[in-house]
Amino acid sequence: MIKRILVSTVPFALSIETRDYDAEKLIEVIRTGGKDVRGRVEQLRETLQRELTSHGDPKRAKQTAGELKKQLPGVMWSGTFTERKTDALVNHSGLLCADLDSLNGTLADVRGKLSDSPYLWAIRQGTPEAFALLSSTCAS
Repeated sequence: MIKRILVSTVPFALSIETRDYDAEKLIEVIRTGGKDVRGRVEQLRETLQRELTSHGDPKRAKQTAGELKKQLPGVMWSGTFTERKTDALVNHSGLLCADLDSLNGTLADVRGKLSDSPYLWAIRQGTPEAFALLSSTCAS
């Protein structure tokens, strides 16, 4: 029997109220865009691109798009929580989320190296987020 990995989510960045979901199902929603989130993610991507085209400063573009990003749901990959607070962890998921944003053009190299790791559980290379989920147990 395959063990389900549960993680908590919040409806938007500043929310503290959590809800638990199956991590594999969340990865599928992230990959497909989900029915509710896709439009907001597209708006965020368009804002980032427009800002970059306008002035070419990635940091400034991220700041401008920051308010849109805060309206998106968030996932607490570390596990399940009673609320969005470090000391409110109920059960650890066994996952570690590595933020791959701002790698200064080395994302492809890092992705290649991570892809060879037996600890890689999932990887997302996209805008606005790039991240890797590593498992505390070896996948092979």
